[in-house]
Amino acid sequence: MNYSPPNYNEDFRDRIAIVTGAASGIGRSIAEGLSYHRAQICMLDTNETKGHDVLNNLRKNSPSSEFYETDVSDRENVKKTIEKIVSEQGAPWILVNNAGIEYNDDGNLITMPEEKADEILNTNLQGYLNMLRSVVPYMIKNGGGRIVNVSSVQGIQSFKPGTIYQIVKAGIPAIARNMALEYGRQNIKVNTISPGAIKTEGMGDARINRDGVNSLRSLIPIGRRGHSEEIADVTLFLLSEKSSYIYGQNIIVDGGLLTHRQLGGLGVPEKPVDNDPEPNLF
Repeated sequence: MNYSPPNYNEDFRDRIAIVTGAASGIGRSIAEGLSYHRAQICMLDTNETKGHDVLNNLRKNSPSSEFYETDVSDRENVKKTIEKIVSEQGAPWILVNNAGIEYNDDGNLITMPEEKADEILNTNLQGYLNMLRSVVPYMIKNGGGRIVNVSSVQGIQSFKPGTIYQIVKAGIPAIARNMALEYGRQNIKVNTISPGAIKTEGMGDARINRDGVNSLRSLIPIGRRGHSEEIADVTLFLLSEKSSYIYGQNIIVDGGLLTHRQLGGLGVPEKPVDNDPEPNLF
C-alpha cells in the first residue's frame, strides 16, 4: 500500500498540545502523531513510569515535550497542572481528552459497585469537564484552540456486557455540540471521535480472549480490530485546519461495526480476517 501521510507541520509546529491518557493506547498514538508534526506535547497521565518512557520517544521530534502526572478526576490536580503548563510552556492551542477507564465485567448500571461507577463517572466524564474548564479560558485569551474528545461506539449503540461506561460515553458528543454553539465564534473548534474495537495494550487487549470480544470482532465488516494509529490519524485531521468547517461533530471510526443492526453476537458473524496490516502512521 502506497501511503503519503498528510503534512500538518504548518498547523502543529510549536503549538502546545495537551493529551490526557497519553502514556498508552490511543492517547500515546495521538501524542506521537502530534509530535511527528512538531507540536510541543504536554502528556497527562497517572502512570509516571510509562509516561516518561513515551516522553523519551516524543522528544526525538519535539524536544520541549513534558510529562505531567495528573489524575483528571481530581479537579484541583487538573487546575494546578494546567497552571503549571501555562507558566512553563504557554497557553495551549490543542487539547485531546482521552483518559478513561472501563469496568465492563463488574456489573451493569444497577449492580456495579458504587465506587467503580463513581470512578467511571469522575474520570470519563467529569475528568473531561475538569480539563475543559481549566484549559478553555486560556484558549480564549490566546485567540482560539482545537479540541477533540474521545468517546466510543459504546456511546452510540449499547451491547452486553454493559455498564455506566456506555452512558458516560453517550454524553461526551453532547460536549462538542454545546461548545460549538457557545465557543465557535471564539475560534475554538471542538469535535468528538468514537472509536470501535481498537487493538491496544489497555482495554483492547485486556478483553481479547473473552467470548464477547471475539464475537464482536466477527461482526466487523473488514474482519479486524483497528489500530490506535488509525484513531490518531483521524484525530490529527480534526485538530488541523484541513477540517476547518467541522464543528461539534462525532466522527465514528469502527471498521463498519455499527452497520450491524445488533451487536454482541446477535448479528450474523463472519470469520475474522487473519492478515492484520500495519496501520498508516500519521
